[in-house]
Amino acid sequence: MDIRQGIAIYVKKEIRSGRADEKETAPSAVTFQIGGQLIRIAIGSTPIIDHGDKIIVAGKIDKKEVLHVYAYKNLTKIVEGSAGWETRFALSAIALLPSLFFNDLLLAFIAGSLYFFFHGVNVVNAIERVRSEIWSGPIEQTTVDQTAEQSA
Repeated sequence: MDIRQGIAIYVKKEIRSGRADEKETAPSAVTFQIGGQLIRIAIGSTPIIDHGDKIIVAGKIDKKEVLHVYAYKNLTKIVEGSAGWETRFALSAIALLPSLFFNDLLLAFIAGSLYFFFHGVNVVNAIERVRSEIWSGPIEQTTVDQTAEQSA
């Protein structure tokens, strides 16, 4: 499991629509960089990340050196999100059901079930790591004068 934390830069929101006449405005994925590492978040819910946000992410780096996020925490906006461990565990159980009727393919169904189960375990681990991670980046100090200017 790879963990990164830092300030999000070069934030790009990917918007996807299903049909040509359908218009979707919520981003389905977000890519950005932290310390030169390209990071991609494509989870079920809309990732809430903008340029300059303090972010902590956990996931796996692929062969193209892109970190695919399983869980993230945005310290600036005080939100977090994950790839959905519940779905992975449910798919793990569902993948075993056909094995009751197709004994010849039992090993294939068990392999599919194990894949979803261990992916769910990875998501749970990522959530725990992100929640327990303490910000070690630069600390911004706000003076009394800056606070007064912001509230005015």
